[in-house]
Amino acid sequence: FLREALEESRVNQGGLKIYTTIDPEKQLNALGVVRTYTENLRKEFLKKNKNYPEINRLAKQLNGVLISLDPYTGNILAEVGGYSVDESGSQIDRIRTMRRQPGSTIKGILYAIALDEGVIQPNTVFVDEPINVNGYKPKNWYKDYLGNITLREAIGKSVNTVAVETI
Repeated sequence: FLREALEESRVNQGGLKIYTTIDPEKQLNALGVVRTYTENLRKEFLKKNKNYPEINRLAKQLNGVLISLDPYTGNILAEVGGYSVDESGSQIDRIRTMRRQPGSTIKGILYAIALDEGVIQPNTVFVDEPINVNGYKPKNWYKDYLGNITLREAIGKSVNTVAVETI
Protein backbone atom coordinates (compact mmCIF):
# COMPACT_ATOMS: atom_id res chain seq x y z
CA PHE A 1 0.00 0.00 0.00
CA LEU A 2 2.82 2.41 0.88
CA ARG A 3 4.51 1.79 -2.47
CA GLU A 4 1.25 2.52 -4.33
CA ALA A 5 0.78 5.75 -2.33
CA LEU A 6 4.31 6.86 -3.21
CA GLU A 7 3.80 6.11 -6.89
CA GLU A 8 0.47 8.00 -6.94
CA SER A 9 2.16 10.90 -5.18
CA ARG A 10 4.84 10.97 -7.88
CA VAL A 11 2.20 10.97 -10.62
CA ASN A 12 0.34 13.83 -8.94
CA GLN A 13 3.52 15.90 -8.67
CA GLY A 14 4.00 15.71 -12.44
CA GLY A 15 7.19 15.59 -14.45
CA LEU A 16 6.67 12.03 -15.67
CA LYS A 17 6.89 11.28 -19.36
CA ILE A 18 4.53 8.67 -20.78
CA TYR A 19 5.29 7.10 -24.14
CA THR A 20 2.73 5.22 -26.20
CA THR A 21 2.50 3.75 -29.66
CA ILE A 22 -1.21 4.62 -29.91
CA ASP A 23 -1.89 6.74 -32.99
CA PRO A 24 -4.56 9.32 -31.97
CA GLU A 25 -6.17 9.37 -35.43
CA LYS A 26 -6.32 5.58 -35.66
CA GLN A 27 -7.66 5.43 -32.10
CA LEU A 28 -10.50 7.83 -32.94
CA ASN A 29 -11.31 5.90 -36.12
CA ALA A 30 -11.26 2.58 -34.25
CA LEU A 31 -13.71 3.86 -31.64
CA GLY A 32 -16.04 5.08 -34.39
CA VAL A 33 -15.86 1.75 -36.22
CA VAL A 34 -16.61 -0.29 -33.09
CA ARG A 35 -19.56 1.92 -32.16
CA THR A 36 -21.02 2.03 -35.68
CA TYR A 37 -20.58 -1.70 -36.36
CA THR A 38 -21.97 -2.69 -32.96
CA GLU A 39 -24.97 -0.41 -33.35
CA ASN A 40 -25.69 -1.74 -36.85
CA LEU A 41 -25.33 -5.34 -35.71
CA ARG A 42 -27.71 -4.72 -32.81
CA LYS A 43 -30.30 -3.19 -35.17
CA GLU A 44 -29.91 -6.07 -37.65
CA PHE A 45 -30.50 -8.74 -35.01
CA LEU A 46 -33.45 -6.87 -33.50
CA LYS A 47 -35.01 -6.51 -36.94
CA LYS A 48 -34.54 -10.18 -37.86
CA ASN A 49 -35.62 -11.61 -34.50
CA LYS A 50 -38.64 -9.55 -33.45
CA ASN A 51 -40.47 -12.62 -32.17
CA TYR A 52 -37.67 -14.00 -30.02
CA PRO A 53 -37.44 -12.09 -26.71
CA GLU A 54 -34.26 -13.88 -25.59
CA ILE A 55 -32.41 -13.01 -28.79
CA ASN A 56 -33.67 -9.42 -28.53
CA ARG A 57 -32.24 -9.19 -25.02
CA LEU A 58 -28.91 -10.56 -26.23
CA ALA A 59 -28.86 -8.26 -29.26
CA LYS A 60 -29.13 -5.22 -27.01
CA GLN A 61 -26.06 -6.45 -25.12
CA LEU A 62 -23.87 -7.03 -28.19
CA ASN A 63 -20.51 -5.36 -27.83
CA GLY A 64 -17.23 -5.24 -29.65
CA VAL A 65 -13.53 -4.76 -29.11
CA LEU A 66 -10.75 -3.83 -31.49
CA ILE A 67 -7.00 -3.92 -31.26
CA SER A 68 -4.83 -2.73 -34.14
CA LEU A 69 -1.19 -3.79 -34.25
CA ASP A 70 1.69 -2.83 -36.47
CA PRO A 71 2.63 -6.25 -37.94
CA TYR A 72 6.32 -5.33 -38.19
CA THR A 73 6.92 -3.92 -34.71
CA GLY A 74 4.05 -5.34 -32.65
CA ASN A 75 3.23 -1.81 -31.50
CA ILE A 76 -0.39 -1.20 -30.51
CA LEU A 77 -1.77 1.51 -32.82
CA ALA A 78 -5.37 1.57 -31.55
CA GLU A 79 -7.30 -0.22 -28.84
CA VAL A 80 -11.02 -0.10 -28.09
CA GLY A 81 -12.45 -2.08 -25.19
CA GLY A 82 -16.15 -1.84 -26.03
CA TYR A 83 -19.06 0.14 -27.38
CA SER A 84 -19.38 2.45 -24.38
CA VAL A 85 -15.70 3.36 -24.01
CA ASP A 86 -15.15 7.00 -23.18
CA GLU A 87 -12.15 9.28 -22.73
CA SER A 88 -11.37 7.67 -19.37
CA GLY A 89 -10.61 4.38 -21.14
CA SER A 90 -12.60 2.53 -18.51
CA GLN A 91 -13.11 -0.53 -20.72
CA ILE A 92 -9.75 -0.73 -22.47
CA ASP A 93 -8.51 -3.53 -20.21
CA ARG A 94 -11.61 -5.53 -21.20
CA ILE A 95 -9.72 -6.64 -24.32
CA ARG A 96 -7.25 -8.59 -22.22
CA THR A 97 -9.48 -9.65 -19.31
CA MET A 98 -12.83 -10.66 -20.83
CA ARG A 99 -13.58 -14.38 -20.81
CA ARG A 100 -13.94 -16.07 -24.17
CA GLN A 101 -14.88 -19.50 -25.40
CA PRO A 102 -11.71 -21.41 -26.39
CA GLY A 103 -13.00 -21.78 -29.95
CA SER A 104 -13.50 -18.05 -30.29
CA THR A 105 -9.97 -17.44 -29.11
CA ILE A 106 -8.39 -19.59 -31.82
CA LYS A 107 -10.53 -18.34 -34.72
CA GLY A 108 -8.14 -15.46 -35.38
CA ILE A 109 -5.18 -17.82 -35.57
CA LEU A 110 -7.10 -20.26 -37.78
CA TYR A 111 -8.13 -17.55 -40.24
CA ALA A 112 -4.65 -15.98 -40.26
CA ILE A 113 -3.08 -19.31 -41.23
CA ALA A 114 -5.71 -20.07 -43.88
CA LEU A 115 -5.36 -16.58 -45.38
CA ASP A 116 -1.57 -16.77 -45.30
CA GLU A 117 -1.58 -20.13 -47.06
CA GLY A 118 -4.01 -18.86 -49.71
CA VAL A 119 -6.68 -21.43 -48.76
CA ILE A 120 -9.27 -18.66 -48.40
CA GLN A 121 -9.61 -14.97 -49.25
CA PRO A 122 -11.61 -12.23 -47.44
CA ASN A 123 -14.27 -12.42 -50.17
CA THR A 124 -14.51 -16.23 -50.20
CA VAL A 125 -18.20 -17.17 -49.94
CA PHE A 126 -19.28 -19.85 -47.48
CA VAL A 127 -22.74 -21.21 -46.76
CA ASP A 128 -23.64 -20.78 -43.10
CA GLU A 129 -25.91 -23.77 -42.61
CA PRO A 130 -26.19 -26.77 -40.29
CA ILE A 131 -23.17 -29.05 -40.73
CA ASN A 132 -22.05 -32.33 -39.22
CA VAL A 133 -18.35 -33.14 -39.01
CA ASN A 134 -17.85 -36.63 -37.60
CA GLY A 135 -20.73 -36.13 -35.19
CA TYR A 136 -19.78 -32.56 -34.23
CA LYS A 137 -22.56 -30.12 -35.07
CA PRO A 138 -21.38 -26.55 -34.47
CA LYS A 139 -24.01 -23.96 -33.69
CA ASN A 140 -23.81 -20.20 -33.89
CA TRP A 141 -24.25 -17.98 -30.85
CA TYR A 142 -27.25 -16.30 -32.50
CA LYS A 143 -29.00 -19.69 -32.85
CA ASP A 144 -29.59 -19.33 -36.58
CA TYR A 145 -27.86 -19.60 -39.96
CA LEU A 146 -27.24 -16.79 -42.42
CA GLY A 147 -26.91 -18.68 -45.72
CA ASN A 148 -24.32 -17.30 -48.16
CA ILE A 149 -21.78 -15.20 -46.30
CA THR A 150 -18.30 -13.92 -47.11
CA LEU A 151 -15.35 -14.73 -44.89
CA ARG A 152 -15.17 -11.05 -43.95
CA GLU A 153 -18.80 -11.16 -42.71
CA ALA A 154 -18.27 -14.51 -40.98
CA ILE A 155 -15.32 -13.14 -39.03
CA GLY A 156 -17.28 -10.02 -38.08
CA LYS A 157 -20.20 -12.08 -36.82
CA SER A 158 -18.06 -14.85 -35.29
CA VAL A 159 -19.80 -17.58 -37.33
CA ASN A 160 -18.81 -20.97 -35.93
CA THR A 161 -19.87 -23.06 -38.93
CA VAL A 162 -17.52 -21.14 -41.22
CA ALA A 163 -14.63 -21.60 -38.79
CA VAL A 164 -15.25 -25.36 -38.74
CA GLU A 165 -15.50 -25.45 -42.55
CA THR A 166 -12.20 -23.55 -42.77
CA ILE A 167 -10.49 -26.15 -40.58
